[in-house]
Amino acid sequence: MKKITIIQSSLRDGSHTHILCQKTKEVFESQWIQVDYVDLRDIEMEFCNGQKLEAYNSDLQDVYQRMEQSEWVIFGMPVYQYTMSGVLKNLIDICGGALQSKPVGVLVNAGGPNCYMASRDLFDALYFEYQTRNIAPTPYTWSMDFKDWEIVNEKVLQNRWTRKSSFRVITFRNFLSPLSELGMRVCYQVFLLISYPHSLQCLL
Repeated sequence: MKKITIIQSSLRDGSHTHILCQKTKEVFESQWIQVDYVDLRDIEMEFCNGQKLEAYNSDLQDVYQRMEQSEWVIFGMPVYQYTMSGVLKNLIDICGGALQSKPVGVLVNAGGPNCYMASRDLFDALYFEYQTRNIAPTPYTWSMDFKDWEIVNEKVLQNRWTRKSSFRVITFRNFLSPLSELGMRVCYQVFLLISYPHSLQCLL
């Protein structure tokens, strides 16, 4: 059975990110996929200060092990200052080694409708640091997509992460051959050079 870890990184009571993560969890479980749900509100978080993993508390070591034992890891990401939350960055600084070469997805929730590119920094950092594979598309919600603690926007519910009939589209990524995987990485590098022309200087 495939195992996915979902990490919910909003610390707010009544979190919309939590609602989005729970909806995704329900869909995965309906497809007979084992889901390990980690809510960072339940974790005793320590600040990263550059120590080895063994120096941090048992909660963080446990999260590392749960991430490492999963085939995929999905982050529920509230948007702050057009990027990930501080608590999520802190967790990755401590436990990011567990993500090495894994498929990684992001569920984005923001206060407004125009932050849908906010996950880009996270994807780029994980790819360059841990050679992760990005799961697409990136589901996006904002405050008007919710009412009475439920997702009410049908477009969100029709996203292929939250729609049962097309879940197999993203699971197909796990069957990519090494050659096609290499092709994906080359295409991604080309994308970065187009997006960040100044980075070409690093290759000269």
